[in-house]
Formats: sequence, structure tokens, C-alpha cells
Amino acid sequence: MAQWNHTEKLLYAKLVYYGPAFGGKTTTLQTLHRLTDPEGDQRLLSLKTTNDRTLFFDLLPFDLGSILGYRVAMKLYTVPGQVRYETTRQTVLRGADAVVFVADSSSDRLEQNRWSLQNLRMNMRKAGMDPDKTPVLYQFNKQDKPNAARPQQVAAWLNVDPTAGFPTVATEGRGVFETFVSASLAMLARIYEQADERTKGSIKPEELARQVERSLAPYLARAKACTDTTAKHTDEIVLEGDDMLADAVTTQTGLGEQLGEARARLRRKDRELDALRRMSESLIAVGACIEGERVLDAALETAAGILESDVVSLIRVRPGQDPVVERCRGRAQDPLIATRAGTALLARMSSSGASRVLDELVEEFDTKTASKSLDGLRAAACASTGEKSQRYLVAYASQPDGSFNAEDLRFLQALGAHLEVGLDQSRLHQEVASHRDELEKKVEQRTSALRRANEDLRNMEQTKDRLLDNLSHEMRSPLTAIHSAATFIRDYRSNTKQRAELAQSMLESSETLQRYLDQLLRLADADEAASPVIAATNEGELIDAAVGLCSADRIEARLSHPDETLHLDLTLVSRAVSNLLDNAVKFSPDNTSVELELNLEGRGVSIIVSDRGVGVAEVDRERIFAPFEQGRQSLTDKPVGVGMGLYEASKIAKQHGGCIEHENREGGGSHFVLRLPQARINTGSEELEETHA
Repeated sequence: MAQWNHTEKLLYAKLVYYGPAFGGKTTTLQTLHRLTDPEGDQRLLSLKTTNDRTLFFDLLPFDLGSILGYRVAMKLYTVPGQVRYETTRQTVLRGADAVVFVADSSSDRLEQNRWSLQNLRMNMRKAGMDPDKTPVLYQFNKQDKPNAARPQQVAAWLNVDPTAGFPTVATEGRGVFETFVSASLAMLARIYEQADERTKGSIKPEELARQVERSLAPYLARAKACTDTTAKHTDEIVLEGDDMLADAVTTQTGLGEQLGEARARLRRKDRELDALRRMSESLIAVGACIEGERVLDAALETAAGILESDVVSLIRVRPGQDPVVERCRGRAQDPLIATRAGTALLARMSSSGASRVLDELVEEFDTKTASKSLDGLRAAACASTGEKSQRYLVAYASQPDGSFNAEDLRFLQALGAHLEVGLDQSRLHQEVASHRDELEKKVEQRTSALRRANEDLRNMEQTKDRLLDNLSHEMRSPLTAIHSAATFIRDYRSNTKQRAELAQSMLESSETLQRYLDQLLRLADADEAASPVIAATNEGELIDAAVGLCSADRIEARLSHPDETLHLDLTLVSRAVSNLLDNAVKFSPDNTSVELELNLEGRGVSIIVSDRGVGVAEVDRERIFAPFEQGRQSLTDKPVGVGMGLYEASKIAKQHGGCIEHENREGGGSHFVLRLPQARINTGSEELEETHA
């Protein structure tokens, strides 16, 4: 009689293999053991006498998986076929939920088969079982023997329906598991009929057969593909005499059941312990890792190892969007994501947010093309990594018998939760690292800006120092001359010629001071000066204006096109040319002339001022165009002036879109070239002003 444990959601069921001696009952259980427990974790328990190989019974605890929320623990028994073990047969048969009669198909075993079947029915009645209502299925075994009767003939011997039997070869495993599947279906249907209303209310009868077939499908596939006929180890208990047979069988049956249950619990605990151990090892290996890639790889590797899954993926599913694979182990692409139909199936699996298992993936597709990416895969388990997470761990089990149970799903959920925590830590670290990098970049930018500002400040300090140095030197001389002449006129008697000379000296000195002050005022207004006033002029007017501003009289001007029209600000450009002329005169010997030349260049003009002075050293090329900077004379090492001429000329050139270049002259001296690239373009003053701004 089946036992229901509603607290732990467990169903204990009993299936007995009955039949004549040496008919193949023990071999049948050994075959089932080999198919359902290929690793040999659960041993087959047998009792036998000291002088006889006949087994009293074989006890095979068998986990049928989860059916409708209940875990089914099935006990499989065989009974001895010899006549003298009647008590043992009655004891083992008591409480059976279904029976499989293993008939010997050998043509000389007709009477033994008939007697054993009659004995079965008699013992069922003694045990309070109705032979007409208790499910009884038939194995027509030893169909591989040369003298074997056909299944229809064996059924006629027993006077049973041939469709209730299965032709089998227990030594090879043929037909054995198919019989077991049918017996399980019939047994569970019978259990449902006998269940109380409370139990019936939690089970849907129409789904019972499908649930059983799904749970047994992996083993059935393994049975079809298995070629290993090696029997697993059997635990044996040997009885010394027949007088204690009944008590021994009863006691050992109870002990065997307890042992089977204990081993089942131990196996589940070992599996859970192994899962926790591997998860712990993976976490220790990763340690305080902040690299999301390593955390993810460790999680997928752990899932693949524990679940024996060839393919494991982490997939992100956002509402209203197609799933996205974040990582796939085992294949280049996730098998479901590879097709539109698979993507839709994955979206349905994750739509509720709960964990799910699909035992037959291929059956979910309508066409072979859609399921092609699932070649070699049978089942899939999908588990969310957290309540609010959009990520799902998806593991795939291989054909022909790969599957996932409730323990696998719980492990996948636990692993997903650990993975989500690890990925969150990695994300937070990346955000902190990103903020740190941004702050470092800002600090570097601010430091660079402060460094430039400090450099500018130092340059300004140096400019100020040069200004004060130049002013103190250049203004002191004319002031001294004025003061000396005025003192002489006041304190000494002089004639008209002497007073005229002193007055002239005072006038020249004051003009020098005025010129320096004008340069300083122009410098102060240089950055805020208005745009050049462009007007038409010609080379002759420009040269006359520049020479007129220059105080020197040893200038040689060469005009190739004196009437050529130029468009520029005559006042500014003439001052720039005048500064170049003054600079050339100041740095050239008194017995040499300064040459002034204008050349037309495309739409512009080049104004060249040449001298025979000491030239400019390479290191001073850039410095001489800075304010208050001066070159050096070979004799005095201190030129006349405040160092504003070249700087002012350079500013005026830039206002006209041009520049000033310096070249050392062959044979000694310098060429200063003022380039005005747009001086011959008649664009109108307004447009040119905008261009130069």
C-alpha cells in the first residue's frame, strides 16, 4: 500500500517482480539498477541462502523524480521462485502497488510459468489484494533463446492478454525499462484511485501519465543507447537456515527499506554538499575579485561542473526587448537565442520571473529548422538571479537522457543569487574607479591650468622687470640731459649760441621721452585696439609715410611698382615699417645703409627691411618679438630703446592677417620680412575687418 507524506511531499510506492525460478527477475532488477544508477552510488540489496543461489528478494530503492509536487520513492522487489519459499513470497508481496510477472519463454518451462502465476494470484488474495484490480504486467523474458516461444504463445500458456506483456531479454536490457515505465504508470494510476480526497485534490489525473513519462524519459533514452551489460555491485545478506526464514525476511525487508531511504537521503545530502563545496571553492578562487568577467566565468564554470551541463548562459531579459546574451559557456552562441522561435521561447520561460525546466526542448518547436540549433541538447533549466534582477542563468542538458530536477533548479537559483551579488560589487567598483579617474583627470586639468597660469604670471613678472629695467635706463638718459641743460642755463651765464644748443638738447631729449611714452601707451591699448581701417593706397605713399616716421636718414628704398594699389591701414602699416627701419638702423653700423624693398606676392605684398648689423642668434629668434625684449649690440651689449618696436610691428601684421619673419643675411646682418597676404584684395573694409578679427 502506497504511503503519502504530505508534510515532506513524499510518496512511497512498491513494485514487486514475480515469476518462476531462474526466469530472469534478478537480472531484470540488475538491468534497471545499471540504467538508473550508472555511477553505482546506490547498491542493490540481496538475501540468499548458504547453499542456494536463488535470491529471496532484491531491494532496489529508486528515485522516480518529482511528480506533481511529490517526490516518488519507489521500492523494487523480487521474490524467490522456488516452491519452498512460500512464506518469503507472501511477505515480500504484501503491500505491493503493482506486480510485474517475469515469465520464462523457454518452451520447456510452460508448467513452471503456470504454477508461478497461480501462486501469485493465491498469495495476492492472502495479502488482501484483488488480482483483478491490482495492476499486473508481464515480461515474456528470454526471447533470445533458441527454444523461446513467441510472446503470443507465452501469453496463451498463461491465459492473459498479449497486449499486457512485453517481450524482453533481461541480460541485454531489451524491453526491461519499457515494462518498468508501463508498470509505473499503471501503479500510480492505481494509487490515485485509492488516494483520499485530500490527495486527489492536489493531483490532476489527466496530467499523471505525462508527468511520469517525462520523469522516466532520460532513463528510457539511456536504456536505448546503453550497450554496457556489466552488473553493478550487490550487497548480499546470507541466511544460515530455513527455520528462521520468515522472521529473517520480515526483519531484513524492514531494514532494507530503512537502508534504502537512508541512502537516498545521504545521496541527496552528498549532492547538496558537493554543490555547496564547489560553489564555495569558486567563490574562494575569485576571492575579493572586482572583475566582472572573472566572477561571471567562475559562476558559469561552477554551474557546468555541478549540473553536468555542456552549455550554460547568462541572459538579460528586458521588458519589451529581445533577450541579450551576456556570456555563453560551451558554445559561441546560446542555443535558444540563435533563432527567433528560440528567443520567443526564452522570453516565455522568463516572463513570470520564476525558475522553470523544459524537459523536451525540441518538442517546443514546430519546425526542424527552428530546433536545429538545439542539436545534441534535450532539456533546459532557467533560473532568475534575483527578485529584481533582469538576468537569468540558463543551463542545458545533453541528449539522450540529460535532465534537471528540483535540486538542480535550487542550486541554479542559489548560484544565480551569488552571481548577482558579485556582478553588483564589480559594477560598484567600476563606478568608483570611473569617478576616481574623472577626479584625477579634473585634478590634472586644474593642475595644468594652474601651471600655465603660473607660467603666464612668471612671464608677466619678467615682462614687468624688463619694462622697468628698460625705462629706468632709457628715460634716465634724456631726463639727465634735460636736467643738466636746465641747470646750466639757470646757474651759468652763457651766450645766445650756448643757450640755443642747450635748448636744442632739451628739445631732443623731451622728444625721445615723448616717443617712449607713445610706445607705452600704444602697448597698453594694443589688445583693445579697434580693427584696422582698410583703405586704398600705393607703394609710394606707404614708403613715404614709413620713412617720414623714421628719424634715420640712411635708408635706401627700392620700389618696383610705386603706383601699385594696396588695401591696408596706412597709419598702422607705416608705423610697423617705421619700427622695422628704426630697429635696423639701431643695430647696424653708422657707415652702412638700411635697405627697404617691396615685392608683390600673389594677392599680397612683402615688405623687406635689410641691414648689415650683427644679426640675431638662433636662440633669440622668438624672444625679440616679445614686449620689452631687445637684441644685443656687439659693442655696448645694451641697445637704445624700450624693446617695443618689433612687438608692435608683429601685432600690426597679425591685425592684417600677416606676420613678420626674420632671416640672417648672407655676409652679416638681417632680413626682416613683413608679409601682408591680403593687401592686394579689394574686399571692402567691412569684410576685411571681419576676416582679420
